[in-house]
Amino acid sequence: MNTVIASQTSNTVTTRVRMLLAHPIYKERVLVVVEGNDDKKVYGRLFDKEKVHIYPIGGCSQYESLLSTLNTKYYPRLAVIKDADFEHIVGYEYTFPNLFRTDTHDAETMMMTDTFYESFKMEFLDGDDTVLAEMMKVHDEMMPLSWLKLACREYNKKVNFGSFSLYNFYKGDAAVEVGACRKVLNKIPENVSIGIPTDSDIDGVKKKYGAVDKNLLNNGHDLCGGFLYKYKALGKKNEIKIDALEKVLRTAFTMIQFQQTKLYSDMAAWADKEGLSLFRTD
Repeated sequence: MNTVIASQTSNTVTTRVRMLLAHPIYKERVLVVVEGNDDKKVYGRLFDKEKVHIYPIGGCSQYESLLSTLNTKYYPRLAVIKDADFEHIVGYEYTFPNLFRTDTHDAETMMMTDTFYESFKMEFLDGDDTVLAEMMKVHDEMMPLSWLKLACREYNKKVNFGSFSLYNFYKGDAAVEVGACRKVLNKIPENVSIGIPTDSDIDGVKKKYGAVDKNLLNNGHDLCGGFLYKYKALGKKNEIKIDALEKVLRTAFTMIQFQQTKLYSDMAAWADKEGLSLFRTD
């Protein structure tokens, strides 16, 4: 998830996690490391608080270092949950048995089930299926931006997207236009020197990976923002607040929905093998 947590150095993260694992209060608990506070809100509703402590570290770049350092002493009392990002598309795999990934691009897209859309429709759209159908177009309209981001990963171009609001790329009235994205991104000198992927680059990535599931490609944070802009573009008088949208997203994702995910089945199988109990049963 895209959360506002200052990124910590690998040594700092490892030290803090080690201290938690060594503390008497957590001695009988499994420490589940997640990327950010938003993830803690999501998974905190699903894990047994008496047996699991969820700890956000502000990103996932330190996960491999963390597990390499601490697994020897603390396995299986340590596990991490990572947003898959583009890894399911590109086929990237890890060797750590206690590293788990979302089924889709991230936690947000994993939670975008039929139950969520029904709740979204009733909460914000007065139960109007026609308006919901218009809102669902965001998934397709966001894909050009997502392909651009995947091309950046493919060609190892660390383009700075974070300095811009999503509204710079998408206003809800039409699909993202990659050429317009480049003009915005090139306002940052470092992006000019890095080089934004060309249309030819993006076409090459599309050809390489073929048809991909939208929920594997699209960033859930982008989709949430896109819903707000689409709603505004439809001329609706009331404004949807991002906090309210994310609350509905989390609330609609119950244990029943979670149990249908591969993330749940992978963690449950691991916990069973290691003799652990992780999830709420009430």
